[in-house]
Amino acid sequence: MGLATRRVAGGLRGVSEGTFISYRRGDQPGFTGRLYDRLKQAFPGRPLFMDVDSIPAGKDFVTVLRGAVRESAVMLVVIGDGWLATDSEGRPRIAQEDDYVHMEVALALALDKRVIPVVVDNARMVGEADLPSMLKPLARRNAARIRHDRFHSDCEVLIGAITAAFAEATPAAAAPSIARPAAAAPEPGARRTHWIAIAGGGLAVAVAVVWAAIVLFVQPSVDAAGGVATGRDTKGSTTGSGELIKPGSVELIKPGSGGSLINPGSGGTDKK
Repeated sequence: MGLATRRVAGGLRGVSEGTFISYRRGDQPGFTGRLYDRLKQAFPGRPLFMDVDSIPAGKDFVTVLRGAVRESAVMLVVIGDGWLATDSEGRPRIAQEDDYVHMEVALALALDKRVIPVVVDNARMVGEADLPSMLKPLARRNAARIRHDRFHSDCEVLIGAITAAFAEATPAAAAPSIARPAAAAPEPGARRTHWIAIAGGGLAVAVAVVWAAIVLFVQPSVDAAGGVATGRDTKGSTTGSGELIKPGSVELIKPGSGGSLINPGSGGTDKK
């Protein structure tokens, strides 16, 4: 009967990561102790459970047992010649629901733990006919055989199977989120260039607006009669007769008006 009362360094960490050794007292006890020591060496830091008669006083035996099975990833069921022992009335102990080996194996199977039968020396692997209905799946689990004269090499095979079971029981790590790099702060010079570019663009727009206004208000337009319409001088003044006056130049009279070219300021009339 295995029980979660003996633990290696590291203890329980809230996940199924330990190994539970289930065995029947009186059936290969020396072999079970030797196996315990080898697994402790192979998996330092992982919980390893085995009955050593050290349950604290007042603790519920069954509650501790069930908690240990739940927190284990692997159960090793050590099967020797005495595993199918009978009670004083000749009934198979494994068939009785209050048998601790029965409870251990039934719970591990129900929780879908990796249950590995470990057959010692020339003992017979149990079959479905030997087991009650709840334990029949045990007969279909692939067994590991360990012999006293080949203990170390056979243990290496078992250790490989336990290692694989640990890998399957460990939840896959969540995929790491891809960190988006933060936008780099612009260099002081780059910020200065940025604002200069904005100011330059604004100045160009202002110049374009002023130029458009000059062209619009200063350039003369042509009236419907084909003559020169009213314009503005450089100071913004206009003539009343539709003439365009330029400072320091002659006055242009509209065609057909009968006027003449007058030298400004002369007060006279030059006839052609």
